Amino acid sequence: VDVKVEASASDHLMASADVRGALREPGAELWFALTEHHLSVEVKAGENQNRTLRHSGVVRVLQSAGSLDASSRRVSLAIQPGWNRANLAVVAFVQSKKDRRVLAVGTRSLAP
Repeated sequence: VDVKVEASASDHLMASADVRGALREPGAELWFALTEHHLSVEVKAGENQNRTLRHSGVVRVLQSAGSLDASSRRVSLAIQPGWNRANLAVVAFVQSKKDRRVLAVGTRSLAP
């Protein structure tokens, strides 16, 4: 899956996916995820108290573009204040509606 990303505004991205060559299945659905890498949290209580947990690929937005049979293959993704654009990426994947297998995937980083 070839993913393309365009900035449509300071707080939105337009993401599109070329799914030619992707494994096709009737009714398969195209999804977009906006992810952020290099996140961390300092844990104040519990079993991980006083530890810093690092996270990668945290899904900030998950949005369906609909069926591959009828989809525009293009979505608008909102970016919230406080998210670091340099650490964001768009992941597009084709998923079977029948058994939820991921049939194809592609990604594009927003880092300059």
